[in-house]
Amino acid sequence: MMQRKYLILLAFVLLSSQLLFAQKAILRQAEKNYAAHNFLKASQLWQKAFEQTSDPIQKQDLAFRIATSYHRMNMIEPALQWYADAIGTTENKPEWLLYQADAFLRAGNLAAARDATNKALKLEPYSAEAKRTLLFIQNFESSKLLTHPKLFEANTLNTTSSDYAAAWFNNDLILSSSRFQGKTIQKDGRTSENFSSLYLSVENLYGDFGQAILLPVDGNKNAGVMTFDSLTQRIFFTKCTNRKQKCSILESKFDAETFYFSRPVTAGFVQKKHHYGHPHMSENGKLMYFSATLPGGYGGNDIYSISLKADGSWGLPVNAGPNVNTAFDEVFPTTIGDSILLFSSAGQPEGYGGLDIYAVKSNGSGYSDLQLLLPPFNSTADDFSLSMRKGTTKGVISSSRKVSTNDDLYFFNAYPLRKLIGGVVATLVDSTRIEAAKVIWKETNGEEITTATTIDGVFIFSVPEYASGLLTASHPDYHLEQLRILNKPASESRLNEWILLQNKSYSINIKGKVTERDTQMPMEGEALTLSGPGAYVAMTKTDVNGRYSFESLQPDRIYTVRISGEGFFTESRVVRTPEVDMDMVLEKSNGYDLDFELTRITEKKEIVLNDIYYDFDKSELRESSKIELQKLASMLRETPGVNIQISSHTDERGTDPYNNKLSLDRAQSVVDYLIASGISSSRLLAKGYGKSNPIFRNAQNEDQHQTNRRTTFQVVDYNSKVASSDIRSNTETSTIKENSRLIFRVQVLVSSKKHDPDLYFAALKNVVPNLSFFIQEQGAIYRYEAGDRYTLSEAEALRTMIRSAGFNDSFIVPYIDQQRVTIQQAKDFIP
Repeated sequence: MMQRKYLILLAFVLLSSQLLFAQKAILRQAEKNYAAHNFLKASQLWQKAFEQTSDPIQKQDLAFRIATSYHRMNMIEPALQWYADAIGTTENKPEWLLYQADAFLRAGNLAAARDATNKALKLEPYSAEAKRTLLFIQNFESSKLLTHPKLFEANTLNTTSSDYAAAWFNNDLILSSSRFQGKTIQKDGRTSENFSSLYLSVENLYGDFGQAILLPVDGNKNAGVMTFDSLTQRIFFTKCTNRKQKCSILESKFDAETFYFSRPVTAGFVQKKHHYGHPHMSENGKLMYFSATLPGGYGGNDIYSISLKADGSWGLPVNAGPNVNTAFDEVFPTTIGDSILLFSSAGQPEGYGGLDIYAVKSNGSGYSDLQLLLPPFNSTADDFSLSMRKGTTKGVISSSRKVSTNDDLYFFNAYPLRKLIGGVVATLVDSTRIEAAKVIWKETNGEEITTATTIDGVFIFSVPEYASGLLTASHPDYHLEQLRILNKPASESRLNEWILLQNKSYSINIKGKVTERDTQMPMEGEALTLSGPGAYVAMTKTDVNGRYSFESLQPDRIYTVRISGEGFFTESRVVRTPEVDMDMVLEKSNGYDLDFELTRITEKKEIVLNDIYYDFDKSELRESSKIELQKLASMLRETPGVNIQISSHTDERGTDPYNNKLSLDRAQSVVDYLIASGISSSRLLAKGYGKSNPIFRNAQNEDQHQTNRRTTFQVVDYNSKVASSDIRSNTETSTIKENSRLIFRVQVLVSSKKHDPDLYFAALKNVVPNLSFFIQEQGAIYRYEAGDRYTLSEAEALRTMIRSAGFNDSFIVPYIDQQRVTIQQAKDFIP
């Protein structure tokens, strides 16, 4: 009996020893495969060991190892399941928690990633890795406020397998993919997918890319990451073996006529004992970038460049240096133009998690200005291989942000190097922050992005680093406001812009009347347009009495009222609303002449210009006459297809020669004033009739003499096809004299407020040709001047235009050699 028990015990011990030996053999094989980057085989062996053991501690350890294998294969969902089994409720291993946090981060679960990282920090308060992970989480959480461009899934190119590293091949794309090719083949142990191959997708006439087909090049297995040198008509691509870290770069000559690729050979700069991959040829064809593990590097894969000489030979590989490379892997180099290098890394101090894309600028001797690309070009997952189409903002990027399908391709149409423009929208009176204000960013090229402020009144845009543009903030309860952002310097973000909105507490309205000049009858149903700050546009029509109104205008702003009727001269008025804290109506009775007398365009019909006065025996215009002439100048600017004749008539007293000369001189004075107001001389003709065409022959009283003394205009030519967009081509001041020592400006406004003149005076700039504004700053006082004009008559015409817009205190300021002088000094100046 004892002997039997002994034999059973011995058999059990022997069996246990065999099982233990077998378990150890499995574990050794798993570790060997993991070290060789065969993560698929390692995970299978560890799962086998997991099933064979009943030791709970060993099961936890094996579950963690299985999780890391799936993690390395970028299979995040099963990795998270195994991390949960490994960690359980013990949560006493900070290293495991940080692995789990990284997996949560790649899956986009920021809350779970933060929780796991905080638990790790509690166990190891000085963990640099944990603090770095928290920084990544905070970076991406902050980026959620960003209004940024969109990425579009490349649906015709993506599969359930990995599709990545698309590169431009003339106008088509060559991509890398591990998609199923119709037959069962050996799996790639690094990814658990098929070995990747190169595929071609052709662009159709609509700019869309068709289904990808296998690229007909020899050795297209376990291959990927291609670049095309259009100058030498060669492709370069990565070719790997099944051994750890043994990849090379091959090259093949391309014949475009036959679409034939020559048999690939190892690129001339490759040394067989080292690992190479991810080739990228610069746009000018002079530099090849690649990733490699060459001696003397910084650790892991580094980015290198090598020159391609004119004779086709290669220079020596140059490490990109410490501003690019770290102890971690730097991979997938690409370029924008010939001065910007892009690459992906998991080792830079700033990031969002996984591989992130960075940019550096080439300065001839190295690389500087490291920049982390903003979302959507980076995410918490792997983002890499950003490829731009030459000469455009179109491109394609690779990312594993969609965890269910591994790496995918995404298209975009936006410049990827960006800066942040942001700030707060608040009330003008007390800086209370305004929620749900609409904020629009409009670039100078016309592209727009729109967002709404948060509960804290905050907005933030991602815009191209070179961009200048206009911010416009609005809210139903407030007047809109604008802020211009200039490109100074290119990459500088501006995150503290305050846009203060004025409450619509008071109502400023404008009113006017529209009549027909000939009949003086009111005109019903005529359309008027009001344009103002921030591309503000309102429209209305006249009522049965010819009256119109615009309501709820903003105080201290400049607006333009425009009326255009078929067969009539188009006219406009510029009006400045006063800075008041009260309800107010602006109309003719209180000094704001917004009435219109529409003039029908009829050739050869003489129309009297009212209120045109001259001194006795003089041809010079009185100052009061210029107000009426400004209306005519406006009509001519707004109706560019009309050419007119200015006619002047005298009364019947005096000799014919005297009256003929006086009337011609007076007509010419009007023409000269219109030219000074920006009307092309080619559209104007002066004619004096003397006393030959009186209204009252043998006038009996002064009223009849006054009626005979008149200035008129008539249309002599009309081309209705000349559009209003041609206005500026039909205007002139004097020939621009950039080197003139004497210039004239008009001081428009003195204020304690600093305005952006291009915004504040936009209405004036739209109706006055060749107008610029200048700010003279004296302490806390700002003087705004408009110019430049090169004759006194032009300056006087400009002053009249500006005064008629509501700036009644404006006056002329001359400059000689950029020094302000008096009017008399300007008149006496001899160049």
